[in-house]
Amino acid sequence: MNSVVAQLKDKGNSDPRLDRRADQPVTPEIAENIGLKKAEGALVSDPQANGPAAKAGVEAGDVITAVNGASVKDARDLAKQIGSIPPGTLVILWCGTKGRRRASR
Repeated sequence: MNSVVAQLKDKGNSDPRLDRRADQPVTPEIAENIGLKKAEGALVSDPQANGPAAKAGVEAGDVITAVNGASVKDARDLAKQIGSIPPGTLVILWCGTKGRRRASR
């Protein structure tokens, strides 16, 4: 999260992509119900209105399982991966719930 600290020092705020609502664990029951092979990923409870994820079509109930092809273990891992990507960069999210990809900047 060093990039977040640097952003706070430089701009007084951090990248708004980090203000996401993908903080719930994916339990084995959730994984089974939505057809995931493993209980991994970040469950989106409430995407930030008008934020990049919402604009890309990420919805409440989606499980983000990969960012730019890299697996997401949990919500903390998602935050680390997103936090390391420079603002304005195209990001491809894999949402395991409905087996779809979403692109966001």
